[in-house]
Amino acid sequence: MKKYAILASSLALAVSVSAAPINVTSPDGFPVGKTFGNYNGGENDALNFGSNALQEFDLEAFFFDRSTNSLSMQSGFNVDTTHRDFYDVAFYNIELGDIFVDVGGNNSFDYAVVFNRSNGVFSSYDYSVVDLSAGYTDVGLIPEYSGLVYDRDHSAALPFAVATYSGPIVGSGTFSYSSFSDDEGAHYVMSNIDLSSAVDGRAFTLHLTQGCGNDVMTASVPEPTLISLVGIGLLGLSLIRRKK
Repeated sequence: MKKYAILASSLALAVSVSAAPINVTSPDGFPVGKTFGNYNGGENDALNFGSNALQEFDLEAFFFDRSTNSLSMQSGFNVDTTHRDFYDVAFYNIELGDIFVDVGGNNSFDYAVVFNRSNGVFSSYDYSVVDLSAGYTDVGLIPEYSGLVYDRDHSAALPFAVATYSGPIVGSGTFSYSSFSDDEGAHYVMSNIDLSSAVDGRAFTLHLTQGCGNDVMTASVPEPTLISLVGIGLLGLSLIRRKK
């Protein structure tokens, strides 16, 4: 009976794997628990690119639902409140950046999910999906106090947010915003960001950072056929195990 249960669950995975939200985050290669600057401890999914390991600045995960082309993002960064970097004596308001999308892996960003900001916070939960193929300029990271040096060159965190662009707006919507808490602290989830107008069944990568560049979160999403092959492969392994 157990063998048949395994077979049935594998078959269900093969059918539904591309129709459920999956974590598509790409770890940055640094081990969880690495120490940066004056802060100790790791961050979720080893996304500890910069010099600040506080939960407040922790970018954690991208989730993508291929059946609806819906993107979600989880972090410790609350877009409804202002933030400042520990090293930033000028008290700049640090904001969450726009989400940049590279379709097809050509190493250039083709689209961006652009958010509305005002005085260091999001002024609304509305977003626009803009076409960057005709060119764009980046807002850039906040100026760093000249007497202090970050552990890493934060210019590698760019791009941060779209300042100007020449292409059209190809999509828009309103994301859902929720939060929960655990032993790490508060987590905030932006969900229901529709990427249909940008990706539509194609492979793509994502890029996101904050105005201080402390965390850089990327993701890689293959074509639907490749995702389905994972489920089919697991199904084949179950069949082989059953036969043995």
